[in-house]
Amino acid sequence: MESHKPDWERANPEKLGEGGQSEVYLVRTPERTRQRARSFGITNSYAFPNTQTEEMRSKMNKEYLDAIRDYTRPDLPTELGAMKEFKLRDDVEQSLRRLQQEIDVLQENRPGLPKLLGSNLEERWMVTEFFSNGTLEDHLLEYKGNAVLSLKAFRSVVNTVAQIHQEKIVHRDIKPANIFIGKNREFILGDFGLVYVPNRPPRITRYQGETVGASDFIPPPTWRGMGVRLENVGTNFDVYMLGKVLWCMVAGRPKLDREYWNEPENDLTKLFPSNPHMHMINVILGNSVVERQEKCVTSADLLLIVDTNLEIIKQGGQLLQDGIPRICHVCGVGRYVRQAFDQGNPAYNLRLWNSGGATDISTLGVEVWECGTCRHIQFFRTNPRP
Repeated sequence: MESHKPDWERANPEKLGEGGQSEVYLVRTPERTRQRARSFGITNSYAFPNTQTEEMRSKMNKEYLDAIRDYTRPDLPTELGAMKEFKLRDDVEQSLRRLQQEIDVLQENRPGLPKLLGSNLEERWMVTEFFSNGTLEDHLLEYKGNAVLSLKAFRSVVNTVAQIHQEKIVHRDIKPANIFIGKNREFILGDFGLVYVPNRPPRITRYQGETVGASDFIPPPTWRGMGVRLENVGTNFDVYMLGKVLWCMVAGRPKLDREYWNEPENDLTKLFPSNPHMHMINVILGNSVVERQEKCVTSADLLLIVDTNLEIIKQGGQLLQDGIPRICHVCGVGRYVRQAFDQGNPAYNLRLWNSGGATDISTLGVEVWECGTCRHIQFFRTNPRP
């Protein structure tokens, strides 16, 4: 996919973005660049001498106007790309390795990742498809307080990460600013500048103790290997970051400090107390945004948890736990509360006479949930009390 930078014309002198290693510009594809060059050439070559016939002048005038319209028309989304130009650093070899690994990952055209449109390692640049909708960072407020919408959108990026983890590839820089919004509002995971690809020595991290990824999203030093070079990067490094992304979506905030998602000021069930689905989000956070690495699930398990909760929501269900608001199915106003006349054991026994005989009796353990408004009662089976 080697090509030359002049083939890609800058569509705007302003940067789309900038990082510590690179700058990103909006560019036109080589096809659109050549098309504009032809149109510009036509506008510069035409003259309209009086010696020509009216028919010839009319034909030339139409061609001239068509060339102007084509040169000045807005570019189509398919005619644009995002060019990442790597900056010159003291360690040029390191920059080239970063670029090479990003190219290697993207050129496989994996689903859920940006399409690679062009690259040149010697000239230190690459072009991916341009996402006119921007990144998740630009759209966080669209998901604020909406657990269902957030989970459905979040599921796509979890699936993408689970797929690359099957190849032991670790992104290491997952955050809202690196998740692009596709034309159908799907999530596209981009910016693989810090990617870890197994069996690719020497490692990209240059110094002993050098950390990677956005400081607000990476796991804490309590994780194994944090603070030293990671020779075996665990895939749940990405899972921790994914959990923080989900919290940012639902909370509508740009970052979460450390693992403090269950503190009162950050607890989604307290920020949105009337939404029972927030407890599902907390279940996911409790399996990902954790202080100890061994407590963090794999991306495959995270995908299963997300899918399970989405299916519960689809079927109109919710978690059956104390403290989770359960709207009454009869009056639609009150909430069910577990009745615990015996505080030590909220379960009760129902005695069932099978045939009417005095000794032909079965015992059924139940929990009783009662609506505080209309007093409607629901029974849930449990183990009988001794």
